[in-house]
Amino acid sequence: MSDATGGLRVRLAEEIAPKIGDEIEVVGFPIVERGLPILVDAIFSPTGNQGKVVPKSIQSVQQLRDGYLHGDLTRIEGQLVNILEKPSVLKPSFTTLTLAVKTSEGVVTAEFTQIYPEKRADRFEIGSQIAVKGICYTQTDHEGSFQGFFLLVPSLADITLLRPASPFTARRLALALAVALLVLLAVSLWGRHLLTKNLGLQGDIRERNAVLNERARLAADLHDTLEQSLVGLSLQCKTALALIPPGGERAKHHLEVAKEGITQTHAELRRSIWDLTPQALESFDLIEAMTRVLKQSADSAGLDFQANVQGDLPPLEAFLKQNLLRIVQEAGTNAVKHASASQLGLQMILSPEKIILSVTDDGVGMSEAARQPDPHHGFGIRGMQERAKRIGAVLQIEKGVPRGTIVRITLAISPVLSPEISSNS
Repeated sequence: MSDATGGLRVRLAEEIAPKIGDEIEVVGFPIVERGLPILVDAIFSPTGNQGKVVPKSIQSVQQLRDGYLHGDLTRIEGQLVNILEKPSVLKPSFTTLTLAVKTSEGVVTAEFTQIYPEKRADRFEIGSQIAVKGICYTQTDHEGSFQGFFLLVPSLADITLLRPASPFTARRLALALAVALLVLLAVSLWGRHLLTKNLGLQGDIRERNAVLNERARLAADLHDTLEQSLVGLSLQCKTALALIPPGGERAKHHLEVAKEGITQTHAELRRSIWDLTPQALESFDLIEAMTRVLKQSADSAGLDFQANVQGDLPPLEAFLKQNLLRIVQEAGTNAVKHASASQLGLQMILSPEKIILSVTDDGVGMSEAARQPDPHHGFGIRGMQERAKRIGAVLQIEKGVPRGTIVRITLAISPVLSPEISSNS
């Protein structure tokens, strides 16, 4: 309680207590406890008047040391530096909410007298400027020496927000730093993933180029050695046939058989060399190479040939170009050999995202069973299927309208399929 002379702690004899703000008369036994006056075993009687207590402010630390504010309603202003739950000073068995406020006189703690305030103090953010009204409680040791003080706050209504906390509080900065570190870690992991993937793709490209270089070397060796020997043997057979005198029909027959075998072996060897390194791609681009290959097949069988190109060819690896050329070549060869067609066509739809190649004929067509993927098919269809799978393309063999066959190859272009983009990566 407090009057004009100051504050006094009163320990009532009964549990019924007056309301805050009531004017009362108190009778009790005065004692000194730890150097501070206290009225014990007291009883009170309300006067019926409602008093108004004006809070005092802390003028100096010496004022607190001398106990002049003990038991008085006191007001402090400062920055809220912490909010915590801790055991009550007066009732250690209870846990209550305590505020730490940094004032000009130092850090002052304000303890709520209720075990659980009616509202949490979450609306008071650490770093905000607040004003707190409460009962000043001076703490002393057993000899009465000053140890410190704190405020007993009746309710959250006795706390006033003077200025909100700065948006750049330590807690917010720490949270922002943690988020930034998480984002940086995620970006680093994603970059590492992309780098590993890119290194793997570059390794695949180097391996493909090594295989292509070895195939080119092997083709050159075959051309310079075995093919030249076959050409020499063929010439020798031709010369021997010219020198056989009349009556040597039997010897002539055997020489013709040998010459025919050499010619067929030479043709197969040239086909193998061409398969190892298509010279058409060395002399022409992919569009011109496919057009020339199909036109040669059509001309050899007396078929009409037409080519239709839409769009521009995007940059491709040599590995992709070779396989696309082989598929188109095999489709044209099958049409010439088996379709009994009169026309052969090539349609190319080109874009940076996709390549669609269609080889068409107007022949007798293929049955539904023959158009389905089957490991027991002939080498031609199976070879086209394997090449398409190797480069990630889709091979479709469809019935033409009104007749004939359509062999369609669809290749989706990704950045790693372009040698320019791959080298930049």
